[in-house]
Amino acid sequence: MVKKANIFFKKPKRSIRTVILLLLFLSQITFSNSENTVEPPARVNKPEDSYLQKAKVHLATKEYTQAIENFKQALEINPQSFRAHFYLANLFCSQNQHKHAQKHYHAAIDINPYIPEVYFNLGILYETEKNIDQAIKNYKQCIEIKPEYFKALIQLGKLLKNKKKYYQAISYLSRALKIEQDNYQANYHLGKIYYEIDLLDQALYYLEQAILKNPQNPIALTDYGNILNMTNKTEQALVIYEQILQLVPTEPSANYNYAYTLKKLKRMDEAFFYYDKALKLAPEIPYINFGVAIAYLTYGNFIKGFKAYEWRWKTGRLTPRNFDKPIWDGSSLENKILFLHAEQGLGDTFQFIRYAKVAKDMGAYVIFAAPTALQKIISLCPYIDQVIPLTKKPLNFDYHAPLMSMPFLCNTTVYNVPCPIPYLYTNKDLVTYWENYTTNTTQKNNFKIGLCWQGNKKHSTKFLTHVFATKSMKLKHFAPLGQLAQVSLYSLQKTPDQKELEKIDFDIHIFDKDFDEKNGRFMDTAAVIKNLDLVITVDTSVAHLAGGLGIETWIILPEPADWRWMQDRLDTPWYPTVKLFRQKESGNWDTVIQEVTNKLKNKLKQFNSKNREFNG
Repeated sequence: MVKKANIFFKKPKRSIRTVILLLLFLSQITFSNSENTVEPPARVNKPEDSYLQKAKVHLATKEYTQAIENFKQALEINPQSFRAHFYLANLFCSQNQHKHAQKHYHAAIDINPYIPEVYFNLGILYETEKNIDQAIKNYKQCIEIKPEYFKALIQLGKLLKNKKKYYQAISYLSRALKIEQDNYQANYHLGKIYYEIDLLDQALYYLEQAILKNPQNPIALTDYGNILNMTNKTEQALVIYEQILQLVPTEPSANYNYAYTLKKLKRMDEAFFYYDKALKLAPEIPYINFGVAIAYLTYGNFIKGFKAYEWRWKTGRLTPRNFDKPIWDGSSLENKILFLHAEQGLGDTFQFIRYAKVAKDMGAYVIFAAPTALQKIISLCPYIDQVIPLTKKPLNFDYHAPLMSMPFLCNTTVYNVPCPIPYLYTNKDLVTYWENYTTNTTQKNNFKIGLCWQGNKKHSTKFLTHVFATKSMKLKHFAPLGQLAQVSLYSLQKTPDQKELEKIDFDIHIFDKDFDEKNGRFMDTAAVIKNLDLVITVDTSVAHLAGGLGIETWIILPEPADWRWMQDRLDTPWYPTVKLFRQKESGNWDTVIQEVTNKLKNKLKQFNSKNREFNG
């Protein structure tokens, strides 16, 4: 599933970046003998001095051609003049004549290899040429000569950060901060590094220090706001985005981020105002249009939402499959071959495969390209005529469609979601096998519950990883359920963490390593689910599997929840057998588990009453 992350402040266009790099270079290099330069004392009346003096005068009046000539004349008199080589190299750099600059820097080093400014300037030159390894080498040489060379520590930290050598970068930037504690660049880049290594509290600290030094910088503010949003400090994030809007009111990303955060806070009218503003400022930016799609879907406006959801193909996160046959446009499918193909997560496939039945009911021959993990279980769906690997295409078909485009193509609304329960199926022999198994492992009159507490941990971006992490719980949170009498718990978790299992004080049945392996992914899970009285799960593929099988399922949702569950509803048009349990506040699982436990106690009373009636 694709979900929109906050987009940071736009980078300058390439031509502007080039100018910025040149200005950076000119601002960093040492043109003259500064107070930091360690150069041997000059002898009085050196023969080349008059030419060096003339060159400096020409430099001051920006007469660069004359300055170059004077430096060259000084070198004709004394080819071993360190100052002539050094100044000439700097001047060539300012003129973007890098080969000449390199030649004279290296000549200066040959004459005196102990001047740190030469290595620093050479590092800047290599950096502008994108020869990062050489730049790093020269910055390190500069620091070796002069360990407290502040600018070199900063540049080296930045480059190592960009090369993902994060801990080395931290070392150099931390040294820079010891020299200048409130330096903007050192704090900002440390904040970015700690974000990359997922130490978000440290990231927030250093970004905050950077903002204190430069409170008018929208880039640092946006990075800070984005991390606040990732960690669900939503109210604080909103304050930051408001500050950014005051600085750059016509910046599309600033309006978008503000709208995104208002949506998280369920202030939908205000959110749509700023979404609309962002769209007016930049109507063709994919992430803004896709973010608007998610907002509409969250709000329950499926017509506008699924139409705008087609922008997902332009966000760069998904690669569309192109064929020489047209995408289905909603026209008649009578005696036509429709090729549907999965595109996102396993749960998305379980949720939207129902549209294959819609196509079948319209008279189509349906071919579905499924991810490897789902081929076997999807093959059990009687309304799908052929299942092929996701990487393949059929020899012949009339139309094709990405699976998650089908709600848009079918004009789906909240009120006409196709939900013929069940629309997912199991292997009958496996159902019988697991019926016998669960009967043997459960006391006769126990209420059997399947638990799933964690979703997929691997995602394409750090933002998505954190978003999906908020959906997951710890097994120990289910302890109140484990204390209930006449309840048997079964793990529907694919690979439960052994350390988590050691921390619980209640019984839960764990299946062996062959589970969902020998018979195919999800095949055993589906068969076990058919033998359970209830499934309680977080928002993951098991939730969609259980819902599609028509089993009573309780889904425990974080705050905010994913768009497909909309806002505040305790039911869902996607699955009539599903109840939703929502966090009241972000990150607080205890309250929602207590609500689940209370609901379960009432259900157990009904269950036990029915058992007594049945047993006479």
